[in-house]
Amino acid sequence: MNRVKIINLHLILAAVLLPAILMFAITGGFYTWGVKGGYDSQSYKLPLANPLGADLGSLVQFAQAELDKQNQAYPTGGAKLKSNEHTHILEWTGSNLDISLSTDKGSSLATLQVKQTSPYRQLVQLHKAKGGTVFKIYAALVAIGLLVILFSGVLMGVTLTKYRQTTVLALLAGTGLWVLAVVMS
Repeated sequence: MNRVKIINLHLILAAVLLPAILMFAITGGFYTWGVKGGYDSQSYKLPLANPLGADLGSLVQFAQAELDKQNQAYPTGGAKLKSNEHTHILEWTGSNLDISLSTDKGSSLATLQVKQTSPYRQLVQLHKAKGGTVFKIYAALVAIGLLVILFSGVLMGVTLTKYRQTTVLALLAGTGLWVLAVVMS
């Protein structure tokens, strides 16, 4: 591939992917320091005709029925079940909505907590792969695009005599900083 095509590919990908890369960089950087965004939460006590089952499928089905009654969408991420001797807790997260459904074994009452994400929390949830399939595919394509941008930039640097030494030294320094950070963590 000639240099002009590499430069064009590098520039176009950088411009197209800049919004997504900024989102991932900002949410990841702030998340590292505990800034995760917030929720608007509501809690509902739900009477049960019969105790809920202890399996993931029946708890998800019950939660879906309750969300349908409230005209709520379902969370876009995965659901998981946490159980101990006394309690079953369904945790189901997504980019816009998180829910928690809990009940004690043999109880005639369940608690449903519905948490709507703030706009910033929604971006954090997308960063954490809690979005739907479309965003997950988009994120994978962004990752591939970012690699192309990085490799094409380094490729241009090492193939241009004027920038070769700077590129190699910067690459060595970056690798050294990464190794140092990993070892010290």
